[in-house]
Amino acid sequence: MLGILPQCGFSVSATNLYAAKVITMGTLISVYLSTSDEMLPILISEGVSIQMIAKILAIKLIIGIIAGFLIDLVVRIKNKGIEGTLRVKVLNGKDFKFTLAGNIAWNRNILSKYS
Repeated sequence: MLGILPQCGFSVSATNLYAAKVITMGTLISVYLSTSDEMLPILISEGVSIQMIAKILAIKLIIGIIAGFLIDLVVRIKNKGIEGTLRVKVLNGKDFKFTLAGNIAWNRNILSKYS
């Protein structure tokens, strides 16, 4: 249930899982719909009740789940590609650590089914 709270961390994690072919496109879109939202701080600042916010988050969750299943039923995409990551520890002291990281990827997506 924590996943319905708006935050980009879940979307980034889901994108990485999709690129690694761990989750489907439907799951990816479901995560995007359920977690990506900037309206929550606005609703809180406007004094909207917690019950109303909970209803909105529940509706977003339901829409995300339904959309994910429908996308997986209709669309099949084959992904091929390569990805590389490089991390360098620049400073590794007792009280301070600094690491630089870079990522490069090449992907090819083929729409193999569209019902």
